[in-house]
Amino acid sequence: MDAPHSRGRVFRAALVAVVPGALIGWTVYRRVVPAVGELTDSAPGADAAPDILVARIGELERALAARDREISRLETGAVRAWDATVPGLEARIEALQAENVGLADALDHARDELESQSNEVEHLRRAVTLRDRRRADEGKESR
Repeated sequence: MDAPHSRGRVFRAALVAVVPGALIGWTVYRRVVPAVGELTDSAPGADAAPDILVARIGELERALAARDREISRLETGAVRAWDATVPGLEARIEALQAENVGLADALDHARDELESQSNEVEHLRRAVTLRDRRRADEGKESR
């Protein structure tokens, strides 16, 4: 093989390797030229293959750039939404946690009060019961 001929093959193979996910580029390449090993500078369609691949690579690069712009737009929107929403939510969470602590303390105080009042009520019941028994006993004795 002569040098220019082998450079042509290397060049064409390099174009296929540049395509992301090389299957798309390879499929296009194989439609134009059935087998890379059979390429020659005088093969029919050999000059058209690089042009088709260059065009396909351009299409893929434009599609990739469009997707990158869309991802960037979505990321920017997500960051803005995060920045607008999360600090307020974090402040609300902190306020609710503080309120929860206050309410838990108030509940503990109310339970203590309830227990104290319950003990007082029980003490008064016993005192009334005892008083009533004494009165009943005094009433029996006075009869």
